[in-house]
Amino acid sequence: AAAARPCAALSLRDAHPTFAYGAWSDVIKTGECSSGATPRRFELRSKTGCAAAALTCSLEEGVKVYRFPAGVFEIGEQLLVPERTSIAGAGDPNDMAHPTKSPDWRHQTLFLATRGVTQYGENYCHAKNMVTTRVGFVLSSYVTVRNVSYQGVDTIRPDDNGALCGGGAFETKGCAENDCHTGVNNGGSDGQGSVHVTIENVRLNDYFYAQDKDLVGATVPGNYECDAKAYGCCFCKPNG
Repeated sequence: AAAARPCAALSLRDAHPTFAYGAWSDVIKTGECSSGATPRRFELRSKTGCAAAALTCSLEEGVKVYRFPAGVFEIGEQLLVPERTSIAGAGDPNDMAHPTKSPDWRHQTLFLATRGVTQYGENYCHAKNMVTTRVGFVLSSYVTVRNVSYQGVDTIRPDDNGALCGGGAFETKGCAENDCHTGVNNGGSDGQGSVHVTIENVRLNDYFYAQDKDLVGATVPGNYECDAKAYGCCFCKPNG
């Protein structure tokens, strides 16, 4: 096995702190927080062990407010965010005067999917467990998400997704199927629709844009057989 590199020898990319899913998600799942306005600190250690940061939570007007530091936070399943929870990142990733300009990721909170859809025939809409099938956030009632970025890693849209059943980076609670006939709900939720959900100052799928920009909109031969009468490969191939 290769010897571990000292922290000073890590590349800039390695040095950008990345935190494993389990390091931060359990706190939100269990609802751990302070009982008042004084924040409770949850110490985090990066995957390399070379960076430390703190996730804090305070109870503000009945809402548990989780404030994330700058860094990359991995996510590998559908996370059900409990009611009356706020997820706040380190800063607004968007510059409305220059909306296509990528932010300085060193100062941003980014949620990075660790897996995605890669197979056209994958059972996605009709899977029996949405938690392990999809990746992203499922937002309960009175939930706010602000000042964060999210990067997915899907390379394809599955064949069974023609009715747009999901998943998305951010979903509200509901059933997995369009007609709710299976009893499977997203995020392992109760399937009851959410109310008073706020998403603001969020940026999607920009983290890898610089390296993938030449693939955006690229023509893929044989990928557009979407006529209903002669259905064939309808976006069944990735463009990269």
